[in-house]
Amino acid sequence: MSSFQSQSFMMLGAVVVGVVSAAGMIIAEHYRQERRRHAMAQDLDRLNQQITGLQGQLEVLKKQQHSGQTSVDGRIKRRFRSRERTMSNITSTTADDYNSALDSSDMEFYDISDEETSKASTLTPLDDVLKDIDIKLEDPLQLRNALSQLENLLFDYPSSTEVLWRIGKAHQRIAMEVTDISYKMVHLNAGLDVCRQGIEINPKSGDVHKWYAILLGSRSSHQGIRDKLRDSSEFKHHIDLAIQLIPEDATCYYLLGRYVMEIASLKWYERKAVATLFDKLPECTYQQALENLLQADRMGDKDWKINKLSIAKCYFALGDYKEGLKWLDEANNITKAVLEEEGIEQEIAQLLSKYNGYR
Repeated sequence: MSSFQSQSFMMLGAVVVGVVSAAGMIIAEHYRQERRRHAMAQDLDRLNQQITGLQGQLEVLKKQQHSGQTSVDGRIKRRFRSRERTMSNITSTTADDYNSALDSSDMEFYDISDEETSKASTLTPLDDVLKDIDIKLEDPLQLRNALSQLENLLFDYPSSTEVLWRIGKAHQRIAMEVTDISYKMVHLNAGLDVCRQGIEINPKSGDVHKWYAILLGSRSSHQGIRDKLRDSSEFKHHIDLAIQLIPEDATCYYLLGRYVMEIASLKWYERKAVATLFDKLPECTYQQALENLLQADRMGDKDWKINKLSIAKCYFALGDYKEGLKWLDEANNITKAVLEEEGIEQEIAQLLSKYNGYR
């Protein structure tokens, strides 16, 4: 039974038995709270002593590591940070919550047995951990778990762009899964902030530029025209850099193809608005867009539904309806879809209805 439930039943009993009984329970509760505070003070003092002892252990382990001896320093550091977080949380919880938090962490924190020591020397390397996280990033049910893992990895790898761009990706994936616009924007902006840090740390990381561009593109559909156009310029800059740095990445060619296709489709008054953000409006044609999208198809997954749909749209814009229908049929026949491709069946059906007469 929870503390809240216990207090509710106590109050109900006071009403039944009268004022005298209520006064007795209040006095009893007063003394109970005093005992809790006393116990909490003792436990806090014990916790401070334990942390002081742990700091001494860390110093010893550091010296052992420098002398070439096997060390579990990294594992203890992580647990030490976990314990520090527990201590900071204690001061803002009730006495019962505090005791629960303390009891749940004591055994795990100090259980550095021989078995744990042997495991510490064979911990999974970062690359293997990231491979597992990459799988989770493609599963909507695992996205938040993946994000939590990545954020924990930052404690040990604060300057790793491999971790940072994946955090940006996780935020973008989660943003695609939620419907609330304000919550969506929180994740998109958080992802952009992390990727921006990654660019500052390593401007030669193509993946950071790539996911920064993807996040900008995702955010643009929820912004006004001015902000959308500003992000458009920045998107082009970063996707160009990504292609230079990771030319083997099919997604970058797809993103550039989609960007060029969108610019090529602008009406004259929209072009005038876009031109306010450029010294010269980019020369974008459907043919250029098609070339990038075809390159993405050659390099990427052959079941890339949305890329094939985009190729079909370019052919339709160029007046090649038969070729466009061929690619549209390919897109329609693909049942597999990744996160970005969900919900495009309706657009395919509309285009098939519109252009079926050209078969």
